Formats: sequence, C-alpha cells, structure tokens
Amino acid sequence: MNLVMHGARVGWVRSASFQNRLQPAAIDLKVLDEDEPFDSHDQALRAPPTSLERATPGGQGLGLMRRFARELRCATGVQGNCLTLLLDCG
Repeated sequence: MNLVMHGARVGWVRSASFQNRLQPAAIDLKVLDEDEPFDSHDQALRAPPTSLERATPGGQGLGLMRRFARELRCATGVQGNCLTLLLDCG
C-alpha cells in the first residue's frame, strides 16, 4: 500500500513484485520494486498515540513491521529496492 500511495504519487513506481517462501514455522516475504531508493532503517518512527482520541490514520507501518517481523531487511541498488520480512507463523 505504501509503495502505491507514496511512490506512485510522485511518479516513481515502474514495477513491483512479491515473492514468498514458506519455511518451517516462518514466511519469508520479499517486496521488490523500481521505486525511488528507500531504506526503512533511515526512517524515524512516529510515536504511537497515547489514546484512541489522539490517534490519526497512517504513519505506523514501519513500527508495526519492526515489531512483528523476526527480521526486517532493506536493500537499495540500481535495480530498485528489496524489502525482506521474516514472519513467524508457528
């Protein structure tokens, strides 16, 4: 969703693909794109809201990925970006 909402909005996304591989008790998910270079580790996390009344939509995706993924890796290069998530499923 972020790929389309942010990358496509500025005209960058040319293609994207998804790969997944089942492992014992985990799923290895890769998102590959030709979007503007992006490294999730360079991004500051937004503080979570202190109450539902103060909550606003958006801005929590990276924090959620970092919290729930066993591993989160991001690589950028001439081919674009590769975001890898290793998610426990056992």
